[in-house]
Amino acid sequence: MIIGITGTIGSGKSTVSAYIESKGYPVYDTDAFTHQYYEIEGPLYGWLLDEFGSEILFDDETVDRKTLAKIVFDNPLLLEKLEKKVFNQVQLDVESVIKTHQSPVFFEVPLLYEAKMQALFDKTICVDASPEIRHQRLLDKGFSLSQIIAREKRQFDAETKKKLSDYVVYNNASVDDLQDQLESVLKEVI
Repeated sequence: MIIGITGTIGSGKSTVSAYIESKGYPVYDTDAFTHQYYEIEGPLYGWLLDEFGSEILFDDETVDRKTLAKIVFDNPLLLEKLEKKVFNQVQLDVESVIKTHQSPVFFEVPLLYEAKMQALFDKTICVDASPEIRHQRLLDKGFSLSQIIAREKRQFDAETKKKLSDYVVYNNASVDDLQDQLESVLKEVI
């Protein structure tokens, strides 16, 4: 069983992934894949330099992700181009893990539906939380409200993600409440 975990920004996908991992199941974070793509030896490093130039680099030639984010979030065409490149690489890596891994395996894919990757997964879990709670979590992490809104505009809304998913867990209350919901989902999918 190959299971995708998704949800809107700030909903608590990482909390869900950590809990599932604590239960002994492998969970792969596709955001972590993406971070590796931007490393000097990563598969997208050369492409990033060709597309965005050395202005996205720190002095040690590593990618300054904040500068890159500012550039692409200010230019929808560049963001779309970057996302397409990243999505293609993520799909290749997910397929590679699936081929070599015992079932069940979970993947945290924030933009699962936006990247049109749902066919890779037998089941999908959407993590949802109210906009107020999500925004406060992100503000606490150092995001500005304008950064949050810009990222939300690049994602399907929560209602769409919930409709497309096989399971929905709500992360508006206590950790115990979230874990109870996850236990029910795990019983069904495993």
